[in-house]
Amino acid sequence: MGPDWLVYPAGCPDDSGFGTQWHHQASRMQSCDAWDIETGDPSIGVAICDTGIRLTHEDLQLHRYDGYHAPSQTWQANGGPIDDINGHGTLCSGTAAANGNNGVGVSGVGWNLGHRTMRVTDSGDGSASLSNLTDAARTAALAGDRVASV
Repeated sequence: MGPDWLVYPAGCPDDSGFGTQWHHQASRMQSCDAWDIETGDPSIGVAICDTGIRLTHEDLQLHRYDGYHAPSQTWQANGGPIDDINGHGTLCSGTAAANGNNGVGVSGVGWNLGHRTMRVTDSGDGSASLSNLTDAARTAALAGDRVASV
C-alpha cells in the first residue's frame, strides 16, 4: 500500500486574468485538477533562459531568485541586468511561475515555484547566441535549479 498523504483542495485560483489563460482550460491542461494535488514549492527553482523579466510584474515578485545576465556572465546581485528587453521572457516566466490564487493577474503552472531569470540576450528582437543559451542553462543547473526553460 502506498503513502496515505493528506491533501487539500486548491481548485481554480481567484486571479482576475485566469479566465484569459487558454492553456489552463480543462480541455487542454486540466490545471485546476492538477492544483488540487500540487501548486509548487518555493524551494524548487525554475530558470527561465529568455529575454529577461519585467521587474515590477505583480505576479513575479514572490519566490524570485537572484537573476543572471549571460552576455556579461554577471549575476543580478553583482549588477547584471535582467530587465526584459523584449517581453517574451516575462510571458514565459509568468506561464511557469506567476504567483496564483492572490486575486490579481494570472496564474503560473507552478504558482508557488521559485523562479530565476537568466537573461540571454541584449538584442531587442530576442535573438540569442547558442553559447549564451548554453551558459544560462548550465549556470542555472550549477546554482541548483531543477528546471531550465530555454
